[in-house]
Amino acid sequence: MSINQNSLSSAVHPRKILIANWKLHGSGSHVERWVQAVQTLEEIRSGQMQVILCPPAIWLERARGYVQGERLALGVQNVSAQSEGSFTGEISAAMAFEAGARYALVGHSERRRLFGETDQMVAAKVEQSAQAGLIPIVCIGETAEEKRAGQTEPVLARQLECLGALHGEPVSTLWIAYEPIWSIGTGIPAEAGNILAVAAFIRAHVASSDATMRNQFRLFYGGSVGAGNAAALGTLEGVDGFLVGGASVEADSMVALCRALV
Repeated sequence: MSINQNSLSSAVHPRKILIANWKLHGSGSHVERWVQAVQTLEEIRSGQMQVILCPPAIWLERARGYVQGERLALGVQNVSAQSEGSFTGEISAAMAFEAGARYALVGHSERRRLFGETDQMVAAKVEQSAQAGLIPIVCIGETAEEKRAGQTEPVLARQLECLGALHGEPVSTLWIAYEPIWSIGTGIPAEAGNILAVAAFIRAHVASSDATMRNQFRLFYGGSVGAGNAAALGTLEGVDGFLVGGASVEADSMVALCRALV
């Protein structure tokens, strides 16, 4: 991996970033209401935070028609590991970019668990995303069993090391989202100390490959983030923002989350 000097970091840009992952939710009318409610928030218009909306891919172009300005950006929830070919149902990174996406979630725990994505497939999707002009947001995390066995760091290291085996041009900008699988959907986020320790480990591990990289990429936490705990989580040093699932789907809860964070 290679991170350029123009990449965003919390040391340079203090605002938080919220990544709204709708998963398999939403409709065309829902997209319009959500975008209009969120992008008019003063917290976003003033630059205190940025929101990246990741709706189902079929709604990307519609969402693009409603977005104004750069503080609300669009991402895609998944891309193909292939650029083109006989792969029915797949969407390439280049297609997502043309539809309006500028970010791509890669390797989300649900993709790994439900669809069998391997670390090698994740690395291929990172490469495809970067080549298409998307910023890949790579999701990594451990299961409850791995946590109990004390395997958090080895698991995260394995997932990170695979990203170093990209075959094409170096990835100039790569973001990482730590999502402990044991926390997702439980309503109970990881404890602050745990998040801080993991964040430090990830930054150190990335920096061990390139000493200039420690503060040259964005690092996110995802796992039961909502308006009720956003204020406390938002104070965590070294965490640039949050990957939000269920709490991001409805406009009202997303607005409350944005306001609680700042």
